Amino acid sequence: MNNFSKFLHNKEGLIFSFRSIGRGYSIYTTIFLLTLVFFLLYPMWQYGRQGLGLWLTAVLFLLAILAKQLLVKDKLYLFTTKRLVLLEAINQNNYKIRGAISLYEIEKISAQGKQNIILLIKNKPYYLLNIEERDKIINKLKAYLQL
Repeated sequence: MNNFSKFLHNKEGLIFSFRSIGRGYSIYTTIFLLTLVFFLLYPMWQYGRQGLGLWLTAVLFLLAILAKQLLVKDKLYLFTTKRLVLLEAINQNNYKIRGAISLYEIEKISAQGKQNIILLIKNKPYYLLNIEERDKIINKLKAYLQL
């Protein structure tokens, strides 16, 4: 469990946290690129060491990208007593703040599609995309904010 107290202000408590589901299509894109690299660069083996080195470098590079996408979840939201904080993963254990919304500014909470949440703030919609267990999160937010 990560320690998120470094992202909280004075006298601010963490109520709960929830995750955004990672983008699944990027994994498929990387697998597609791996197969493309295999079939496009495979004939370069006949050119000897340089062709083999280029082919292996491209395959290892794409495998490293695939491993990173499989290990890191993109976004994490912290619901505190005063704000809703968006954290972005740098790696598995480190996060950086991407934004925060004061709870007092939220006028309305609603659902959109299968996994999205819409927050209405000053008559502008803000979208929380691909939320795990979206309906439970909406119920918790509405109960706490009394909307």
